[in-house]
Amino acid sequence: GAQGRIAFAWLVCNRHGVAPRDELATAVWADERPVASGQAIRALLSKLRSVIGRESLPADGPLRLMLDDDATVDVEVAARAIHDAESGVARREWERAWIASQIAMNVTRRSFLTG
Repeated sequence: GAQGRIAFAWLVCNRHGVAPRDELATAVWADERPVASGQAIRALLSKLRSVIGRESLPADGPLRLMLDDDATVDVEVAARAIHDAESGVARREWERAWIASQIAMNVTRRSFLTG
């Protein structure tokens, strides 16, 4: 559901470090947390594990999403492309800057968490 997609997106964006459960709860429910938010987060993570696999989101230890080394995250692709475009402009490498800017624009035009 929607909460699972939000949780997954948040975990992807925070996968390079340990993700505090409290911050995840804020991302999912904002100021309208359920009374038993700890239990609700555990249930949400359990459902998420059933979809993406326990090896990707281990149940024991700190909360951390593990993706394959070849996983591509569009937000990161866009950020790298923007950096590359800015670098191209600074070096007056106009073709490089233009190509990188096109990549960033195409990636950022995509819908986020459609549905």
